[in-house]
Order: sequence, then C-alpha cells, then structure tokens
Amino acid sequence: MSQTIDRSSPLPSGASLAPGLDPAGRAASSAGAPWTLALFGLALALLYGPTVWSLSNSLWQDDTHSHGPIVLAVVAWLLARGIRFQLDQTPVALRAPGQVGLGSAWVGLGLLAYAVGRSQSLYLLEVGSALPVVLGLVVLVFGTGMARKLWFPLFFMLFLVPLPGSFIDTITHPMKLGVSWASEHLLHLLGYPVGRQGVILSVGQYQLFVADACAGLNSLFMLEAFGLLYLNVVRHESALRNVALAVLIVPISFVSNVVRVCVLALVTYHHGDAAGQGFVHGFSGMVLFGVALMLTIGADTVVRGAVRAWRSRRGFTATREDDAGTPTPGLWPAVRSWAGVKVPLSRAAGMALAALAVATLAWAATPQPQPGTAAGDLEALIPRQFGDWTLVNRPMIPVDVVASEPGETNLNNPYDQVVMRVYRNAAGDVVDLAVAYGAHQRQEVKIHQPELCFTSQGFRIAGRSPTQFSRPAGNTGPAITGQHLYTESGRANVAVSYWIRIGTIYADSAWETRWHIFSQGLKGRATDGVLVRATTRVAGRDEAPAAQARMDAFLEELLRAGSPELRRALAR
Repeated sequence: MSQTIDRSSPLPSGASLAPGLDPAGRAASSAGAPWTLALFGLALALLYGPTVWSLSNSLWQDDTHSHGPIVLAVVAWLLARGIRFQLDQTPVALRAPGQVGLGSAWVGLGLLAYAVGRSQSLYLLEVGSALPVVLGLVVLVFGTGMARKLWFPLFFMLFLVPLPGSFIDTITHPMKLGVSWASEHLLHLLGYPVGRQGVILSVGQYQLFVADACAGLNSLFMLEAFGLLYLNVVRHESALRNVALAVLIVPISFVSNVVRVCVLALVTYHHGDAAGQGFVHGFSGMVLFGVALMLTIGADTVVRGAVRAWRSRRGFTATREDDAGTPTPGLWPAVRSWAGVKVPLSRAAGMALAALAVATLAWAATPQPQPGTAAGDLEALIPRQFGDWTLVNRPMIPVDVVASEPGETNLNNPYDQVVMRVYRNAAGDVVDLAVAYGAHQRQEVKIHQPELCFTSQGFRIAGRSPTQFSRPAGNTGPAITGQHLYTESGRANVAVSYWIRIGTIYADSAWETRWHIFSQGLKGRATDGVLVRATTRVAGRDEAPAAQARMDAFLEELLRAGSPELRRALAR
C-alpha cells in the first residue's frame, strides 16, 4: 500500500521533521536567502561565459565541433529537468559537515584545471573543468544524494570536452579512408563512374574531398552522445539492451557517414559543384542525424525483440521495458523550485569571489609574445635568387598550406604568413618551397605536419626517415632535425624534405611539441613556430634519396644566403 504525502498540509499530530527540514520538506538554513543561488550562477558566468564566447568564435565554427552548442543546451536541459524532478519528489536532506568539504574540494579541483586550461589554451582542461565545478556546486547546494541522482547529466558533460587535435588526427584518417572506400564501392554498385585516391572521390568530372566532419572521430563522438541521450530518454530497464545499443552506435555512425558522403557525391554529380557545396552540404548534416536516428530506432526494435526472446527462453517474468521518464519542467517552475533551497550567503559569496579571482589569474597568466621573436615579412625576406637557384613562374605540386588573416588563426589555418614558391637551378632541377609561420602556437592551433597535409589530399606516405640539416658557419643553436618523406598518388610521386621549429626545439613528436608550448606558456612566453618544406616530383622510389639530398642542400643554401632576420625566423 502506498501513501500520498501532501506537502502543503500541516504535519499530523505527533509527527516530527528530519533535522534541518522545513514543513515543505526542503532544507532549512539558519542563514542566507533564496537569491543567494544567483551568486552561484554569477560565478559560473564569470568562469564559463568567456569560454563559451571563445568556443563560439573558434572550435564551434568548425564542422568537426559544430555539435558543441547542441550538447551544451542538452546538458543544461538535463540538469534543470533532473534537479526539478528531485526537488519535487524527494526532500533535500540536511548536508552533513563532510559534504561542504567534499563539495569545496571538487570546486577547488575544477578551478585549478580551469586556470591552467584557460591561460594555456588547453580546451581539454578549460572545458573539462566544468564537470568537477558543477559537481561540487551540486554537492554544496543540494548534497551528495542529489549528485548521485544527477549522474547522467554530469556524465553527459564529458561530451562537451573537445578531444585533443593530435588524437583526432591519429584516429580520423583511417576512419575517413574506410568511409571513402565504402562510399566508392556503394556508388560503383549504383552504376556511377567513380574512382578514389585516398580520401578524394572522383565522380564523373568532379572531385570530392572527404573531410573530417563527414567521416571523422568527432561525428562518431557526437552520434554516440545523442545515442546515449536516446537511451536515457526512453529509459530501458534492460542493461543488456542498453549496452547492445551503445555498441551498435559505432557501426550506425559509420553507415550514416557513408550515406552522407554518397548523397553529396550524387548531388554534385547531377547538379554541379555549386549545389554540392552550397545549401545541400550544410543540409547533409541533417541527413546524417536523420539516418542515424532511423538506424538507432530500428536497431532498438531488433535488440528489444532479441532481449525479449532471450528472456522468454530462460523463463524470466515479463517486465515493463520502457519508462515514461522524468517529466520535463518549464524554465520558470524550475527556477521557483530552486529558489526554495536556501544557501548560506557566505558560501555563495565565497564561490563568486573565487571564480572572479581564478578568472583574473587565468587572464594574467596568458602567454604573451616575447619582444624580438616575431618574424618580419617573409615574402620580402626570402630571396628570389640564392646560390644556383632562381625563382621561376610555373605550377606547384598541389599540396597547399593556407594562410589566415593576421589575428584570425584557427584550428584549420594556424599560420600568420605563408610563402609558396618554385625554384630551378642551372641543371634544370625544380624544387617547390613552402614556408608557413605562426606567431603564437597554442595547443590546438599549431603547425601541421606535412604528413597530414599529404594524406588528406590523396597521397600515401610510402617512406619516412629522419634527417639533419647543416647550419651556416658561425651560427650556433640546437641541431636542425627534420624528416624525409616519399609519397605516392595517382597524380604524382613526390619526395619531401622538411623541418618544423616550435620555439627553440625541432620536435617530431606531437606530445613533445605540446609539452614545450605548455612549459613555455607557464612561464608567460608565447611560442612561435615555422614549417620549412621542400618538395619535388620523382619518377619512383629509387629517385627519392638523390632528390631529398638535393632539397637538403637547397634548404641549407637558403639559410646561408638569408639575412639574420630570416635565419632567426626559420631556425633558432
């Protein structure tokens, strides 16, 4: 037998309240007022308002991270829904003394991560800090019981955290190759003239580049997030069914991306490049979601039937599979529910002051460019003739780097200056030179390795080996270490010789580069960086070593002939 409690009526005679609870069943407080909760909101705004603004003008504008605002809105909705439901259904128990310490510890951990992440442009820490901060606030205001009830919204916050670019690059390329391969074969089965070079599809007279947003790790990450949201909303009781659906989201994401690429290819083939890259390209994201949703619902139906059959064969009694879920409140009722929880003013004011102090500290600790380190005008500094080499006007190998407008560097365009030229010597040898410079290297906006540029544009890295370049006489500094590459594609075989300087190091490891930028940033120093790359066409692998030796000599001669300012920009 169940009993209905009317919280608005007086307590029965002889009944007593739990310590610290008022007749409405809410936590009583001897100090503070409902509006003190606004101070917690102010603290969050001080911390994460600038973060949201930065993301809106950087990562969220990129297709691979465009799901960020949607995830943020879903997190806010889940937290509002969960807190309102718990306040309406369960009295908020008086916080034990240890919970104040526990909540403060979580908030302190989050504020430390925020200060480091915000000042050093580490989105992994800056955005990730929101999880311990919000968890700590929930414990401080509502207690650990509420935190346990809100496990899913807190867990879902992990999908707000942008993945590190080097990790994305490592996983994304094989995924793009798989989607490109499947799209090629599907279009071939449909009777279309299609070919493929790496991640570049040729359909009729058109070439389509399969970008990260169309087939990368971020689309899988996004679909996995909304798949788990679907599971939470429908609230299956069967753990087997939930796990099976969570696993199936991976192949569902792959199939959805294949459908998206094929749709874009067909639109481009029948209606031209303008149609494929215009409205339809943006709309293809809706196609991705639509296909993924239909496949998820279809997989859910199949898994439900399989689970029921499995339970039936083993003699389990039938249970209700689905729950209506938690009711969704409106915004104003949720605000009124929260306002009924009183919080000591000192606790709320302390949080707001701590947020202001940490935000100020992060701003003050942001690395600044050091005087005398920025490169001058590279277009003017790089000589048009040096040694036996002369600038010529002829087509370059089609592997480009793109320059950003000054002050507008971003994830895809991390360079302030790019110089691309073609030189020829008296023997008729031709070398393409590319110099790409970025004045402020950050964790997610830094020099791209040529391997990524070549593979993304349809080349296969068939050979890679380290090399070392000679410095001009009298020029001291760390050894200039770089790489030799041999790449192949249906268009050309290309030998490459290059080095990348980040600050004062020549690092081949992405993690070593990250650590150098981070360690210098902690000292308040912004790090610059430059890619110096020479490329030439070769007939095959046998010609690559001689071509690479010739390009090494070309780059060394460029350093010797250049001005001290040019040498300082290209090598330290």
